Amino acid sequence: MGNSATIYHKMDPLKIFNEAFSFWVSTSAFFSEAGDEESFGRMDSSNGERPNLRNERYPEQSKNQGQEPNIVTRRILIVDDDKLVLMTLKRLLSKEGYKISIALGGQAALNLICDNNYDLIISDLKMPGMNGVETVAAIREYLAKNNKKAIPEIFISAYVNEDIYQEALKLNAVEYLEKPFDIKALLQAVKKAINNSL
Repeated sequence: MGNSATIYHKMDPLKIFNEAFSFWVSTSAFFSEAGDEESFGRMDSSNGERPNLRNERYPEQSKNQGQEPNIVTRRILIVDDDKLVLMTLKRLLSKEGYKISIALGGQAALNLICDNNYDLIISDLKMPGMNGVETVAAIREYLAKNNKKAIPEIFISAYVNEDIYQEALKLNAVEYLEKPFDIKALLQAVKKAINNSL
């Protein structure tokens, strides 16, 4: 019993939060992909695969699948110091059709910005070394000096001190989302930010 209590007190609260956040996002993304409770667990007895319920319900729309005109894939850079969060968001947004790059911290993000073009930046605020505010400010400075198009930003954070929060507000980013955030809110913010920048 003593050993269990010792282990419990040594657990990192932020790590616990991030693991729970990752599980929540992954689970929610799965149900979103499935559609609804009717499609969850429902299998086609002939081949063991889940049937395409959209085709069953909307046959006139399914006929046009695969005939979309050339759609430009939008590129998003995600910046965070937590690999779990990076991979979770990458998986979620990739399923929505976005091309995702991930940066483990501010300096890594700057390196990617120098060699690539992005349509949106999603950055954590609280990071060691360069925090989110410093990262975005440095990216903006680089883009301006090199006559490159500005990139909209979305800030995400579980908790942050008041000074950094106020600095983030001064940057007038497109959106500020607190973890754990609603998946629909994130996807709506991403879509809005990219559409407004076109």
